[in-house]
Amino acid sequence: MVRSMPSLPRRLSIIPVVLAAALVALVAASPSSGADRATTAPAFRFAPLPGLHFTSPVWTGGAGDGTSALYVVEQGGVVWKVVGRTRTRFLDLTRVSSHDGEQGVLSIAFATDFRTSGRMYAYFTRRDGNGQVRQFTVRRGAVVPGSGRDIITVVLTNPAAANHNGGNLWARPGGLLFLSTGDGGGGGDPAGNSQRLDRLAGKLLRIAPKVGGGYAVPRSNPFVGRRGARAEIFALGLRNPFRYSIDAPTGDIWIGDVGQDTREEIDRLPGGRPAGANFGWRRMEG
Repeated sequence: MVRSMPSLPRRLSIIPVVLAAALVALVAASPSSGADRATTAPAFRFAPLPGLHFTSPVWTGGAGDGTSALYVVEQGGVVWKVVGRTRTRFLDLTRVSSHDGEQGVLSIAFATDFRTSGRMYAYFTRRDGNGQVRQFTVRRGAVVPGSGRDIITVVLTNPAAANHNGGNLWARPGGLLFLSTGDGGGGGDPAGNSQRLDRLAGKLLRIAPKVGGGYAVPRSNPFVGRRGARAEIFALGLRNPFRYSIDAPTGDIWIGDVGQDTREEIDRLPGGRPAGANFGWRRMEG
């Protein structure tokens, strides 16, 4: 663990991304003190865009296609495309996704070859409470009607809880897709999902989506060929890794994981380290 802090209330475990970015920027722009004064922090200035209001925004970012379009995911199921001060409805998953507690549409990702392939992915919790990654095709800046193809389903259902769904997608070169999943909810991971290699909950997964739906498993995944283990697993022992980031130059993976009683976590998985790391939950916290 790199850094820990007192546990937050459950309802605060999903923080609107726009607000989080603003807080980070404000900290970066604040005057430093002591020994840190020698380092000049970049200055940021934020200004509201009139008329642009969102409900429970949980993810925002670009497609990496050289355009200035910004995409904003609302937990309730709508993905907006923002160009300048104009927003348009880009994708609507309200009919197929649940919206209870920490459920909903939690993130999207664009393939690294999106400019030519037009492929993008969305992760959401279905009406039955399980997680779903669905692939869509984009042409001329819009999602092609009827292009949705299911890639992978993650069993998360816990009759007593609707929290801990994970929910972050990250596309990598070579057609790879990472997905973080929560332990399915409830205190103390009652089903023991995070440490079980035969289940996808409480993990970081790595797959290679197929154009027509479904996926292949990279041969370099750590549990390929291991009896009783799901080959999709890249790392295990996570509680609710709602957000993580992969550093492009180094391949380092930085994971934000939700604590239960005493510690929140920021975990680092070095790019050069063999896959299959176990971050300890539920055996330990922090």
